Amino acid sequence: MEEQKQTPISRRGFLKLLTATLGMGVGTSLLTSCAPKSEFQVDIVVEQSQIHYEPDTLTVPRGATVTWLNKSYYSQSATCDPKKEAGNQGIASLPTGAQAWDSGLLYPGQRFTKTFDTPGTYVYFSLPRLSPNTVGTIIVLQG
Repeated sequence: MEEQKQTPISRRGFLKLLTATLGMGVGTSLLTSCAPKSEFQVDIVVEQSQIHYEPDTLTVPRGATVTWLNKSYYSQSATCDPKKEAGNQGIASLPTGAQAWDSGLLYPGQRFTKTFDTPGTYVYFSLPRLSPNTVGTIIVLQG
């Protein structure tokens, strides 16, 4: 059996290899962190017996996708349709040219996803309205 001789790496060679490896990792994470975020999540949660959206206000770039996740143990929705408000309370608000939307009832653990292409402010609410805190705002930036 032939014995293989290992060639030790020089200190300079080791430092070059280490720098290249670390540099690639840091560079990749920096590039990833600089990329604009286009996916966001809003949770429907219960805290101290109050159902609310978390965060209740979210600012996103145009074209962003928002997913609502029902983490509560009640069926809730994410609805931005003035016609679906009981008694037309004037809660829901849409930018000019935007289409009304409604997730339908989201049972615990279910998700609803919507992409926002029209800039402006959307004020949405939950059906059924079990808590006055189930009102949220999505602000879609122009650029």
